Amino acid sequence: MKCNFFLLCLFTCLLCLSCGNGGDAPNNTEETTATVPQISDAAIQGRWNVVQASRNDKPTETLEGAFFDFKSGGRMLTNILGEEQEMDYQLNENVINQSGSQQLKYTIERHTGNAMTLTMTMVGFNFRFDLQKAE
Repeated sequence: MKCNFFLLCLFTCLLCLSCGNGGDAPNNTEETTATVPQISDAAIQGRWNVVQASRNDKPTETLEGAFFDFKSGGRMLTNILGEEQEMDYQLNENVINQSGSQQLKYTIERHTGNAMTLTMTMVGFNFRFDLQKAE
């Protein structure tokens, strides 16, 4: 538990340092809703590499090399918190609910055969992940 808390704190600090302080940046709490048809587990299965990531609408490079790997049976593998972790997930329409040591909710904003955009909020920061399906 202490290790997970430490990793979460380290990850948050790295994000803050990499993005800098916008100072006068507006507090954008308004969520945009996209019309995404219901997505099946089969449509998201496989490895997805993060090709671009942003924190509070500002690009961040701290997630370079990050990925999501959605497996059958509701299991996923990801390294977005720094360390590779495998956990359970449940897909409900266009929302991925991650359970385990870190309970997170990702919203699928866009999905095509080989590209997907996920958004989430963690520790008060809004994240956006543009993903490309690995070949």
